[in-house]
Amino acid sequence: MKTLKYAGRFLMRSKSYTIINLLGLAFSLACCIVLMRYIHRELTVDSHCIDPQHIIIPLRDIDGNIHPGSLEQGWSDTDSTYIPENKIVEQCRLQAQQRDNVKYENSNYAMNIMAVDSTFFHFFRYPVLTGEARLTAPDDAVITRQYARRLFGKENPVGKVVEYYGKDVIIRGVIDEPGCKTLLRFDMLVSYNLIKQWQRMDISLKRVLPGVDLDEINKVSNVFKKDKRGSSIRWKFIPWEDFYWENAIGHDADYDSIMQFGNHTHLYILSGVAILLLLVGILNFINIYMVFMMKRSKEYGVKKVFGLQRLPLFLQIWLENQLLAVVALLTAWLLVEASQVPVSQLMGERIGYSAFDWQISLGFLVLLPLVTSVYPYIKYNYLSPIASIRSIASNRQSITIRMAFLFLQYIITILLLVLSLYFGKQLNFLLSTPPGYRTEGILRAELFHENNNHLVREEEADRNKRAA
Repeated sequence: MKTLKYAGRFLMRSKSYTIINLLGLAFSLACCIVLMRYIHRELTVDSHCIDPQHIIIPLRDIDGNIHPGSLEQGWSDTDSTYIPENKIVEQCRLQAQQRDNVKYENSNYAMNIMAVDSTFFHFFRYPVLTGEARLTAPDDAVITRQYARRLFGKENPVGKVVEYYGKDVIIRGVIDEPGCKTLLRFDMLVSYNLIKQWQRMDISLKRVLPGVDLDEINKVSNVFKKDKRGSSIRWKFIPWEDFYWENAIGHDADYDSIMQFGNHTHLYILSGVAILLLLVGILNFINIYMVFMMKRSKEYGVKKVFGLQRLPLFLQIWLENQLLAVVALLTAWLLVEASQVPVSQLMGERIGYSAFDWQISLGFLVLLPLVTSVYPYIKYNYLSPIASIRSIASNRQSITIRMAFLFLQYIITILLLVLSLYFGKQLNFLLSTPPGYRTEGILRAELFHENNNHLVREEEADRNKRAA
C-alpha cells in the first residue's frame, strides 16, 4: 500500500509529464482498439453458424463467371456423384431475392428476402424475440426486428399477413441480429415451398460428415466440362467458413445487396497499422517516462545503498506504469465511445460491445505495464548506487538510448504518414477515374416483381382451369 501511495504521489508531482504521457498513450490505445475491434469482427463473421467447417457450399464457374449455386439444377448428369449421398447429413436450399418488395395494407415495401428450407435454422442460430423461428408451412415467414419495426411499428408482428409474390404469407416469428457480423443480410425469410419454381438459381448448403475430403473432390469437380447448353462449367466446393473470404465470386450489385464479402489483404494492412500505432504509443510512453525517471536516479542510488531489493524496485516501477495504463485505457475508451458515430459511418456498420472488449482491455492492463517497466527496471536494477547518484548530473548513455527511441518513433510515424498519403491518393484516383460511360441522368426502375406476381397468378389460374 505504501508503494502504491508513493507511486501516486510521484505521478501527481510531475503533472506535466504525466498528462503528456497519458494523452499520448490514450490516443494510441484508442486507435488500436478501434482497429482491433474491426479486425476481430471480420475474423468472427458468421460465428452463429453451426459447424461451419462441415457446411459445404458449391461455387459454379460458367465461362469464368463464379457464383454460388446448386447441384440440383440438372447442369450435368454426374454432378450428384461429387459428394456421395451417404456423406451428406443435412441440406438446405437458399433463394436470394434481393431488392424485392412485399405488400402490406396496400403499400409496397422494398426489402431483401430469402426463400429457405425449413432446415435453415439447423444451420444458423438467430435470437428469437417473438413467436417461433419456423418455416414448416408454405405460407410461413420470419422477419427481422429492424424491418418488423419499420413495417408494423410497435404492433406485434406475429400473425400479420403480408403479400409476397402474389401470395399471402403469415409472420410466425421475429428474430434479432446475431452478435457477430453476418454474410447474409436479409430482412425476411419465407418458405422455399411458397413457389413451386423460382426464377433464379438456388444456392445449396450441405452438411457433410467430418471425413469428407474437399481437396480430392475438387480435383474431379473443378475441371471444365460442357453442359447441356454448350457452356463450359465446373464446380468448386468450399466450407462455409471460407465463403466470406472467396474473392473470386462476381460481386455484382445483386449479390452485394444481400451478401457481403471480406478481404484478407485489407485485414493484413489494418493489422500492420494497428501494430505500428501501438509501437509509437509505447515508445513515446517509455521515452517520456525515462525523462522524469532521470530525476530519481539519485533517489534510487540512495535507496540501493540502504538495501533496496529487486522486488520492491520492480513493484514501484510497475505500479507507476500500472496507474498510468489504467487511466490511459479509461481515456482511450472514452475516445472510442465519443468517436462511434464517425467511425460507424466510415466503416459502414456499427460495432457493438462484446466480450472481446473486456479481453483486449485486460490484455492491455496486464501486458502494457510489464512491457513499459522492463527497460527502466533493468537499467536501475543493474546500475551501481554510485553511478545512479552521479547520473543525475550527466548521463550520456541515457540520452543516447532516448534518442534511439525517439528516432525509431519518428521512423514509424513517417511510415504511417506515407501509407496514409498513398492510400488516400489511391482512393481519390479510383473515385475520380471515369467509368467509360455517361453516369448523369440515368434512372433505374425495377418493376419486374409486379410482373412476376401477375404471371404467378395467371399460371395458378391456368392450372386451376386444367384441373377443373
